[in-house]
Amino acid sequence: MQALVAAYGYFMCSSEIDAAAIAANSAIVSAVVAGCVAFVVGIFTVYYANRRNRENIYASSVIQERAKWRDEMREHVSNFIKLSHQLIILEIPFVSPELRSTKSQIALRLNPSLDDKHKIDQTLLRSLGFSLKYLADSDINRLSEMLILIEQGTQLLIKQEWEKSKDEAGYHKKLEENFKSESEVKLAIESITAKVTNLENAA
Repeated sequence: MQALVAAYGYFMCSSEIDAAAIAANSAIVSAVVAGCVAFVVGIFTVYYANRRNRENIYASSVIQERAKWRDEMREHVSNFIKLSHQLIILEIPFVSPELRSTKSQIALRLNPSLDDKHKIDQTLLRSLGFSLKYLADSDINRLSEMLILIEQGTQLLIKQEWEKSKDEAGYHKKLEENFKSESEVKLAIESITAKVTNLENAA
């Protein structure tokens, strides 16, 4: 009888030890799993933060360059128009080195691609070339008209670049507003391109 009691007591003690060991092992496993999860989450958090930071730096750089480009276009185009009008007033049918240089400064900032999305760039490149031709030919009327179209075309191009900058800065307009703006710009570009073509083909 005593032997049975002793055996039962040993069994119960062993069971308690096993339960405690299992509980301890479970706690260890849970801690390890939690640690692994926290480590993985930490790695992804750092990776995402670094990636987002690089994207923000890139976007900021692009936005700054676009702003610089817009300022330079305004400066060079206004200077081109001013120099052309000065030669008109002085009645000098001569393309000065300064005017030719300014024309080149503008051309170098335009996209020479023949893609339709760069149609305004193509139109401005043509307009600049014909402006110098009209000046050399003393064709003051067509030169004056072309200068107006250059100014209008530049305004549209700068507006396009400004919209791109707003998109890159995270500014999102309503879909219908964006569509309306793009449609209006496209129509205006088509109108200016048609006027430039008509002026070039005029007798």
